[in-house]
Amino acid sequence: EKVIKMLPLLMESYKDLKDSGHDDKSIQAMADPDNEDPTAHPRQQELFISFVEKLDDELYKALQFTVDVYGAEYQEILGNSSKFLVVLKRTLHFFEETNQVQQLGVAALRLMEQLYYKPDVLNSAVYEAIQHSQSEEEKDQWVFPSDSCAFM
Repeated sequence: EKVIKMLPLLMESYKDLKDSGHDDKSIQAMADPDNEDPTAHPRQQELFISFVEKLDDELYKALQFTVDVYGAEYQEILGNSSKFLVVLKRTLHFFEETNQVQQLGVAALRLMEQLYYKPDVLNSAVYEAIQHSQSEEEKDQWVFPSDSCAFM
């Protein structure tokens, strides 16, 4: 839930930079690997995307090491994977809108990994369930395509 709250802050930071006269290329050029200032927008993005990657890794490990697939713990992990899919999709959408290809690539790869190893019937059902819990503006983003190969 905290990650979902972090993304709007990142969007707001990006919007503030755009409002102050920066274009996409100048914002991307601000990224300095030696800059450790956590308040700098490029550093915030870097920390956010690495946090999303770590969440994905931890979710994968939790699924691997849960022995009882019929237990409550496994069901909770599956529920969290749907929540993570929402975070991942919103992250992907943000980086698509802002034309930030490096972070977009990381988010797209993680989304592909989430969907690739599951059957289309399951992915379609998960997307449909998520769609019902989303706002009207986001509902159209949660329609699973009939041709998943083209989607990938």
